[in-house]
Amino acid sequence: MVAFGFISKPNVIKNGTISPMADTSSFTPNAKKGWGTLSSYLNQVSPDSVEFGLILKQSGSVTWGTEQFVGTITNKNFLPKKIQKVSYDLYRNNTWSVTISSDGLCYISQLRGDVLKTSTLPGSPFVLPVKVRYKNN
Repeated sequence: MVAFGFISKPNVIKNGTISPMADTSSFTPNAKKGWGTLSSYLNQVSPDSVEFGLILKQSGSVTWGTEQFVGTITNKNFLPKKIQKVSYDLYRNNTWSVTISSDGLCYISQLRGDVLKTSTLPGSPFVLPVKVRYKNN
């Protein structure tokens, strides 16, 4: 017996055309300051909001309480009309802030909680998952 599974790729109608909702290539990390991505994901989840998911890595020393420029959203379809500042909980009692400017510049800082520890990946980088929604229309 053979089983097959299919997953449909969701689409969104924007400006009268159908386009894929998710984009994994529209974020460029701030490599000059040591930021990299293990994963990035932008998805137009409603006519006015974007889901933004990242797994960032940083091999250098970081002061997490200070706003850090981590990279840029490069796809104009995902840019907010005005600065968006959103927060999320990495885990209980560990809150982070993400700021996205109207030209796509992305900043992150820790608002409260334990200091992030290095990972077990080669080179022991910090690894920071980010998942937020912001308004873009």
